[in-house]
Amino acid sequence: MQSRNQSVEQVEKQMTEVAELMQKIAVLVHEQQASVDRIDMQTDLSLMNLQSAKTEIDKYYSSVASNRNLGIKVFMIFVIFFVFYVVFLV
Repeated sequence: MQSRNQSVEQVEKQMTEVAELMQKIAVLVHEQQASVDRIDMQTDLSLMNLQSAKTEIDKYYSSVASNRNLGIKVFMIFVIFFVFYVVFLV
């Protein structure tokens, strides 16, 4: 009977220790909530910044592509004038 009582007391002691550990873990989780919220907010802000950066890069790429076409057209006009000059004026 005593061994049974000791076993029950041992189980109660272990359950108390587990409950204390769970309370400590709950406190730690609660303390970290502000950090997690801040990280989540920063992640959302970073995502918005990346999306706006992609939009700006796309605008710049289309601008550069149109400028490249303009540069090719101007170069071709110079080539035509040069050929005209060499063929007809020299």
